[in-house]
Amino acid sequence: MDADRRPGLFRDRRDAGERLAQLLVSCGDGSDLLVLGIPRGGVPVAARVAGALGAPLDVIIVRKLGVPGSEEMAMGAIASGGIRLLDVEVVRELRIARAAIDAVLARETVELARRERAFRGGRPAIAATGRTVILVDDGLATGSTMRAAVTAVRELGAARVVVAVPVAPVSTCRELEPLVDRLVCIVRPSEFLSVGQWYEDFTQTSDEEVRHLLHDSERAAAHASANRTARISRAARPYSLSATGATVDLEVTTMGWNVAAVMTTDVVTVGPGTIYKEVAERLRSRGVSAVPVVNADRRVIGVVSEADLLLKEERPRSSAPLVDPHCDAAKAAARNAAALMTSPAVTIRPEATLTRAARLMHREHVRRLPVVDMEDRLIGIVSRSDLLRVFLRGDESIAAEVREEVLEQMLALDPVAVSVTVDDGVVRLSGQVPTSSLAAMTTRLVEAVEGVVAVESRLGWKVDDSPAEVPALRFARYPDEWP
Repeated sequence: MDADRRPGLFRDRRDAGERLAQLLVSCGDGSDLLVLGIPRGGVPVAARVAGALGAPLDVIIVRKLGVPGSEEMAMGAIASGGIRLLDVEVVRELRIARAAIDAVLARETVELARRERAFRGGRPAIAATGRTVILVDDGLATGSTMRAAVTAVRELGAARVVVAVPVAPVSTCRELEPLVDRLVCIVRPSEFLSVGQWYEDFTQTSDEEVRHLLHDSERAAAHASANRTARISRAARPYSLSATGATVDLEVTTMGWNVAAVMTTDVVTVGPGTIYKEVAERLRSRGVSAVPVVNADRRVIGVVSEADLLLKEERPRSSAPLVDPHCDAAKAAARNAAALMTSPAVTIRPEATLTRAARLMHREHVRRLPVVDMEDRLIGIVSRSDLLRVFLRGDESIAAEVREEVLEQMLALDPVAVSVTVDDGVVRLSGQVPTSSLAAMTTRLVEAVEGVVAVESRLGWKVDDSPAEVPALRFARYPDEWP
């Protein structure tokens, strides 16, 4: 790919993060994921990925240990979590004395601690042990920092390591792929000058922005955790993803569509004081199965469903006070929405992917999700039927987007070289592209187009650039494993 043909492929880091998120939905939901951004520029990208996947966000700070007198050459690295690594071959070949190593280590440890305080404040790092860790940056050049980060998170006990970046040279990708469980890179140019050339807006990220993004993510994670805990505590048995307990893959991966694109903004609501009969009438008249309960600031404080109303048929047999005001017996005696509602409500953000919405509905056994802004104010509602709109697109519309947005704009391919046909949502690709990795990337991006049911690819390539076996960097913990 000619790097000059598509300058400004990404509008900004947020746009890059949203595009990356679409390619990462197969990593699962947020329950066992951890997204780590590499400060500073990688954090806005990582924040979008974490938000879309419902995963916690943190930073991993990596400091290169430069060779004394030739600081541009790395002899090792330190990272968040107390990781200290030395490149055995470099240190031995250059005969670097332990005193020199200790001096560099002391200086960089002070700087790492300063950055930890600047970004996290007093908040401890989120544990990586046993999790799938997604390492995110705004792009790679040589990839040396990312390689150190990969080694560091493995030392911290990550179960799987995924590297996700919007752009990196094809040579860097080849070196990284054998070191990780999965590498996701949207653009892999053979000619590469800088990461910034691929962005329209590559404004430097400030420390303050990093702090805000981490704070917002922590707040969103706490809210989501409260939702899950409240619902599980009321369940008679643990939830499963199907009636048989089997795992169901509900991926609806779309490139351009998110919850905001399909949600309904004309939402019927009730207040906490709305009486039983009025709640029932609103459900009947609007033909909906549930209604959000909002306070005076339009913040969602709960949801009343048809199932909640039908509990009126049951009457508590005892006059003893009820410990849980939201138990079935209490709802059966309820007179207003505050007593009827399920609280806290399961909500979703407008920028969330349709995959995230579908999984959340399935896991929480709900048909509709209130859509809320950063302040938890109601801005819309999304239902199961809304999520299916994506598959109602016409074949001609799908084919046009594949040719114009994927082949021409995203991949800068000659549209004549690739034939695209669409039949009932099934996209068939044929022709030839420059490399085998580009053929695979083309298929993945076409799968992400809204309305695509399946992709049948018969793409050939001129050069097979499948990654060769590259030995992992030989790092040793310092000083524990150092002779």
